[in-house]
Amino acid sequence: MIARLYDYFGVLGCASIVVWAVALLVLVGFVRHRKRGWYYVLALELAVIGWVLAVVNSERVSSVRLAEEPLTVAPVAADEVGLEAGVPAYRQQGKQQRTAGKTVSVETGVAPPDAKAERTFKEDQLLEANRLDRWNLLLARGTLWLALLALITDYLARFNRTIGGSYPLPLAAPWLDRLVPKPLTVWAGTTELPPLLETFVRRRETFLYFTAADPWPEPALPRLGKYWPLPKLVYGVPADAEFYFDAVWFNRYCVLVPAANAAVVFRQLAAYLQWRKMTKAAARQTVTVAWDLPEAPPVDLRELFGETNFRFLVRNPAMERREFAETLP
Repeated sequence: MIARLYDYFGVLGCASIVVWAVALLVLVGFVRHRKRGWYYVLALELAVIGWVLAVVNSERVSSVRLAEEPLTVAPVAADEVGLEAGVPAYRQQGKQQRTAGKTVSVETGVAPPDAKAERTFKEDQLLEANRLDRWNLLLARGTLWLALLALITDYLARFNRTIGGSYPLPLAAPWLDRLVPKPLTVWAGTTELPPLLETFVRRRETFLYFTAADPWPEPALPRLGKYWPLPKLVYGVPADAEFYFDAVWFNRYCVLVPAANAAVVFRQLAAYLQWRKMTKAAARQTVTVAWDLPEAPPVDLRELFGETNFRFLVRNPAMERREFAETLP
């Protein structure tokens, strides 16, 4: 069977089988690996190569012609075809026009067409070659789609992780939160909050950051590289807290609240979220309320955070980590 397969497909077709088969083995072999995303990228690259080789090989198989069976022709007498007996055929056709570079048949005096080398199979061989070619195309295409689906699924599964996920893209949406729920109360331990908040912004989310110092001198944070920035506001003027809450609710700005205003603004946030809860409203993209101050928050808003799609991210040694859905190092 392998010998026949090589006769039908040649080196190119056999290589396509090997490549997509290796891609399939990578997908299955690394499904539980911690860094399987990188192996899924490799599998996708192999699957694309295998599919391209399979398509090229299919064109070669389609160009194969059916071998003509030799015909047995009964001898015909010269007088039956109107030729004079005893006189060579070429003598009875008169003077022939010769063309340079052409060979003229002695029997007919007609120059044969340029013979082009092409592969021919017997009927049963041609049917088998086409059947194997269809299977090769089907499996190569199926492996390609499987690798693409595995890569997308793995990416989405990692998307809402607080840390350790893949490079974030601006894909945040309610359907993704329903598909891959995220922890809405996170105790950050000793983890620095600004890098996490930058990651959330690249996911098309925003935040309300209670901090003693502004870690970003720029007026905006990048989302997709330097494109599509998210403007930054620092609480001050106007002093209407609802203006800043609406800014993060509708994902128009990210907001920093200085330590001097933290307690007052946090209590006002409680009233704002309570009103949103009464109207059964939830932010379309998750809003992170990050508390990065030595004193504990003045009120507990975790119940309100979950119902309004707000996430509570705390870096405070005075609070118990067991009270949070996720704890970071």
